[in-house]
Amino acid sequence: MILFCDPDTEDRTITDRVRALFGLTAAETSIALALSKGLMPPAIAENRGVRANTIKTQLRSLAAKMGCTRISEIAAMIASLPLIRG
Repeated sequence: MILFCDPDTEDRTITDRVRALFGLTAAETSIALALSKGLMPPAIAENRGVRANTIKTQLRSLAAKMGCTRISEIAAMIASLPLIRG
């Protein structure tokens, strides 16, 4: 088996890649990934142990950074990224 790697490319996790691609905070990245898996804001708030209003505020910032206006757009954009597949 031969494995070719580009030495100029960092091997980062999906979380790191999404975070860097959109300039997100760690919390925003977590929310975006959860949305791409089909979770809705109330469930995300419960899983993260925060209030729904906290998620709502983070979603506004997340959407602005990603250029989205709807939760479904955020989820679709993240889910369609090649780095998420496989």
